[in-house]
Amino acid sequence: MNDALDSGRRRPKVSVVTTVLNRAAVLEQAILSVLGQTYPNIEYIVIDGASTDGTLDVIARHAERIACIRSEPDAGIYDGMNKGLALATGEYVIFLNSDDWYFPEAIETLVAAAQAQRCDVVCGLAVEVGRDGAKIGDIPAVPYGDNVRLRMPLRHETMLVRKSLYDRVGHYDASYKIIADLKLTQKLFEMGVEVLQLDAHLMAFRNSGVSSGLSPKLIAERRRLLGEQFPDLSAQDVDFLAHDSFGQVSACVSLIDKYPDNARLGAAIHAYLDVQSRLHIVDDAFPFQKSALDPASRDRLAMLENLLYLGLTQQARTRVNQAWGRATAAHAPAAAASDRSPAAARAARGQACWQSFESDPTPASLKRLAADLLDAGEYLGAAGVCELGVEMGLFTDSDAAIRERIRLSARAAIGRLLWERHPGMLHAASTGVHA
Repeated sequence: MNDALDSGRRRPKVSVVTTVLNRAAVLEQAILSVLGQTYPNIEYIVIDGASTDGTLDVIARHAERIACIRSEPDAGIYDGMNKGLALATGEYVIFLNSDDWYFPEAIETLVAAAQAQRCDVVCGLAVEVGRDGAKIGDIPAVPYGDNVRLRMPLRHETMLVRKSLYDRVGHYDASYKIIADLKLTQKLFEMGVEVLQLDAHLMAFRNSGVSSGLSPKLIAERRRLLGEQFPDLSAQDVDFLAHDSFGQVSACVSLIDKYPDNARLGAAIHAYLDVQSRLHIVDDAFPFQKSALDPASRDRLAMLENLLYLGLTQQARTRVNQAWGRATAAHAPAAAASDRSPAAARAARGQACWQSFESDPTPASLKRLAADLLDAGEYLGAAGVCELGVEMGLFTDSDAAIRERIRLSARAAIGRLLWERHPGMLHAASTGVHA
């Protein structure tokens, strides 16, 4: 039966597929979460890769309620998923990994949304848990857009997909062992498939799976997929994007400038930076004259300011030195060439303070360095130093005033620099055309 009726409502069959290999310790929780769903019309398929640790015993305990069980060697998770797809008879298909679990109303919620909005793909959010199952926190929503060309924005295990859509887009590329779900989602995006994202946490995601952590295998697969997405990029630039390098905002902007004819790359980086700003920044108050800008551009500027500010928090020592050079070059290129120039004097004074701080890393020496940079107008450097102090725990609650002054001054300066250097980025935000 492909449909069921409940109180006059059509209940399309949903095929839930779990692939597993030697996960006896956690599999039962996943199985029980599917069998305990409030939604009445579920076809549960379990694909085992020839486990040897007792996994088959766990499956056997629930065999009467599992529609299809297959155990045989496979070529990895996505090969198993493809086997499940071939066996699925539901109108919709969804995949649950063996070490995660659904909340009781997950499938009910997804199907109701799919029917109400008449969409082919609907997904939700997840809660991150540790190996022991204890909650770590809610995984935030990530918009689905051009950023999908760089990273997976959706929680794959909450993606309820109409089965007929797989006939159009194809199955998972099993030669990818970790990010085949990203490749398939990219294909959905390129085909113009709309995805409905629900603001509802529907499952628990255990952070011990194959895609957790920045492993060499993951980096290698990212390189390969990025090479398919952007074949004109150099190997060095592909490697930069394969790592989690998006805190280096200036480098990302430079990459856009380096490939001006690659609109897809520009759109992807812009979108991903927007995502990062929305995930990490909740306060957009800063002293910058924005009255001449339209609302979309003002929002764009606020995000870019915050992103560059965030970029200074990573590897702060290197970034402070780079910031001095950028700020000096931007505002006084001629003066920077002279050893007797005010810019050179400021840089020398700042370097002396930095050396003093390195020899005696105390709150007093760091605050001297931050204050000197601030008074000299080197707001970018001051922001980096301030953030370094926060990371090292050298600022106390009583230092809130100087921290706030540095933060606001730095953000205002960053806004001016961005406006001078990359007005096209603001134009792109308001027109949809990427410079």
